[in-house]
Amino acid sequence: MFKVNVDLFRTLAAGDPRVHGNGFIQLDLTDRVRAHFWGLKEIPRQTVSTQIHDHKFGFTSHVLKGALRQFEYRIVPEPDGFSSRYQPHIARMRHQADTALEPFCKPINLTPANSFDIFAGQHYAMTTDAIHETVPLMPTVSVIRKDAPTLAQGGHAPLVYVPVGLIPDGDFDRHSFSSTMLWELINMVINA
Repeated sequence: MFKVNVDLFRTLAAGDPRVHGNGFIQLDLTDRVRAHFWGLKEIPRQTVSTQIHDHKFGFTSHVLKGALRQFEYRIVPEPDGFSSRYQPHIARMRHQADTALEPFCKPINLTPANSFDIFAGQHYAMTTDAIHETVPLMPTVSVIRKDAPTLAQGGHAPLVYVPVGLIPDGDFDRHSFSSTMLWELINMVINA
């Protein structure tokens, strides 16, 4: 395995880094490959956590450094003693690929279905509609590769599942942080 360093990512970057509202930094390497930098309290994040979600694309994630814990959920028609109520939200585009969350349909029950840890040198895959949550266990660097687009993916609207009673932070702007600060944080994650 190659040595992870900030100069490598600066060379491969296809744009400036940006902050995801769930508290990690994203860096596009190509149109289908993106690096994620996780696990520092200094990384800005939304005031209300909206970690549970699905995607409009399937992907494979490779952990280069650190470790992630993946939680998978499933929808249940009736509360089962383990489930919680969530309000599905849809992400509406604002500007520069930034989004705001809006309620989408009636609240649902989600129950934990599976969890597993992924360590440096390992990978995992997610399908388009897999409801999941990813939590860093330590400062972590991962790279995702989005699956090739399919006709089926064109019709899927990704959802974010917010605990009933909480209102998502609609003012968070992933592009409002300086590139210099984000590169410093990326370097801190890599060298932690």
